[in-house]
Amino acid sequence: MKPRLTAVLLHGMGNAPAWWTPFISGLEEIGIAARAPLLPDLATASPDDWIQAALAALPDSPAVLIGHSLGAAVALHVARQKPVHGVFLLAMPVGADGDLPPLPRGSRLPLAALIRVGRFLSQTALEIANSTVAATHIVGDRDSKVDIAQARRLPFPVVGLPGAGHELNRRDADVRAIIAVVASSPAAKRWLDPAARRSASLDARQNPDVAVLAGGTEAPPPARLDVEITSRCQLRCAHCARTLCRDRREPADMPLPTFERLLDEAEHADELIFVGLGEPLLHPDAERFVAAAAARGLRLKLVTNGLAADPDALARLRDRGLREVTFSIDSVDRRRFADLRGGAPLDRVLSNFRATPEGLKKSIFAALSRTNVSDLGALAALARENGLPAIAVSDLNFDENSGAALRGADLDAVLDKELAKARAAGVLVLGPHLHEVRDPAKEYRHCLVRSAADLTARPERHAHCLAPWRIAVVGAQGEITPCNCAPFRPVGSLARHSLGEIWNGQAMAEWRRRVAGNQESLCRNCPRW
Repeated sequence: MKPRLTAVLLHGMGNAPAWWTPFISGLEEIGIAARAPLLPDLATASPDDWIQAALAALPDSPAVLIGHSLGAAVALHVARQKPVHGVFLLAMPVGADGDLPPLPRGSRLPLAALIRVGRFLSQTALEIANSTVAATHIVGDRDSKVDIAQARRLPFPVVGLPGAGHELNRRDADVRAIIAVVASSPAAKRWLDPAARRSASLDARQNPDVAVLAGGTEAPPPARLDVEITSRCQLRCAHCARTLCRDRREPADMPLPTFERLLDEAEHADELIFVGLGEPLLHPDAERFVAAAAARGLRLKLVTNGLAADPDALARLRDRGLREVTFSIDSVDRRRFADLRGGAPLDRVLSNFRATPEGLKKSIFAALSRTNVSDLGALAALARENGLPAIAVSDLNFDENSGAALRGADLDAVLDKELAKARAAGVLVLGPHLHEVRDPAKEYRHCLVRSAADLTARPERHAHCLAPWRIAVVGAQGEITPCNCAPFRPVGSLARHSLGEIWNGQAMAEWRRRVAGNQESLCRNCPRW
């Protein structure tokens, strides 16, 4: 029989064990025992006395520490003295030397006690840099006492709870989110029953905010698959990573058995997009791939350059389960389109786009750059003419094409003018964050580009890109990459390992750690960042 995991709950200054009441029942429901010791009165005791009291509360069985405010800083010190299986910091103050701690309402502590606590917090902040303790920091984005931007400078992944203040025990949604973060940690994976973990609502498809913070480096099963079934393409587009990085790999088609094994291993996914550096319609068995994915109940979308997307081909894919096709159209000017798309004929692409068969949803995606930013208004008009409520756009996102990216006040003025044309046409312009939300139809507001600055700004829901926590990106040869923006940075291969082994393997965990800590250099130019 597995030993039971225990959560030791450390309250903050001015609070008591009763502060944890909303958490205790939720933890117990998923199989985690909870104990909340009363920590000594700071009027006569010191934070060191709190550390000793917390050490005394640790069980002999596997344990995690969850601390709130001052209790969070205490938890870090406890974990340095006695290893535990996880540390979760709730709204830990990040003080500088000389700062007084954030005072709870009604606090009557003497000044000497406040100074002791302030010094303790500043000491903790200094020692964190040399600490080997792994922790997750959970902070409300409306916390008046703990600056979330300051928290992100600490060497811990940060979970930002939308709309939450300092007291994280007052809203059921915050309590559930915190419990879900705990339940998704490596400790919970080791010590909890799988059914209990599922009951904590860890599904990233329902709560992407929790997915990001799910232990920082470990993620729930991917909610979406982005699969390149072939690396072959008819074009060499000016802004494509294949062109820019001089990809010299031999073109390859994914074997159907590899694809079917991927589907078996990704049983929790509910969406699959046929996308990549190759043109999916060039795979000779594309119809069989669509049918295999549809048989698993997945929502299916395909991204195409449009040259091979004739109505007959798309109708056959629709009949086998395809539901949406996205055309990459960066300009409606023939010459500019040909320059961007390696000589591709715009007329053929537009003809196929307009003739998309009934029963198949169509959409437009445009990669905007210095070359074609003035085409946005015309692209919105194309969308309106074809009954589309929105178009999706992105800035360029590789170091190699950053010279053509939308940077500079002169381009901001042009983009704002083009956005005004789109609004006048009644067409929404959506930024590159739709992959982060469950229901784009209801969450447009998180992705709307209202001004030039919005194109590369993070939506209000998230601090950084969620792709490495939500989307499994699979190349034609079975290679897994951390996201679509890193096509030549594999973290594993289906030829050697299962999807699960790669998804929460060491290489992917390290990538998530760098993304969560704003340390991944490849992400600096990405508009998803």
